[in-house]
Amino acid sequence: MAGEQAAGGGHDAFAVAFGVGAQPRSGLLAGRLRGVGGAGRIATAPRKEFAEAAAVVLSTPGHEGRAYELSGDVAWSFDEFATTAQELLGTPVRYQSLTSENEREQLLALGLDEGTADFMVMLNADMRDGAMAATPGDLARLIGRPAEPLAETMKTWL
Repeated sequence: MAGEQAAGGGHDAFAVAFGVGAQPRSGLLAGRLRGVGGAGRIATAPRKEFAEAAAVVLSTPGHEGRAYELSGDVAWSFDEFATTAQELLGTPVRYQSLTSENEREQLLALGLDEGTADFMVMLNADMRDGAMAATPGDLARLIGRPAEPLAETMKTWL
């Protein structure tokens, strides 16, 4: 994630990669969230819950030879992300989807080399196509409770 100087001053919240991390508050307060998710959905959870699941697997028996797909319990769209930010901030937030070409330009402008930028564009195209939307429930089963909802995670950023 990176905050970028917007054309009219201020900053945009610019969501790259898998879209969830500490979004720049100034961009969200200015009502701008730009990203590459399109209409794709992503099932996220906070890192602390992934760490907790890893600790369970490493410290308890019965996980040998098993593979887990860790994700949040609910897949959200970037429009829903913007709506949630708007509700929490009490100010309008609009999501603007970038094309792959726009994303590549943004990543290069942020200093990524061409190979890394192209790799990120490919990953995000997969996300737009639904590769990050699965909600198999493995994370919740491992940690013994539902994954933290997006709005709760976002409260820690704001």
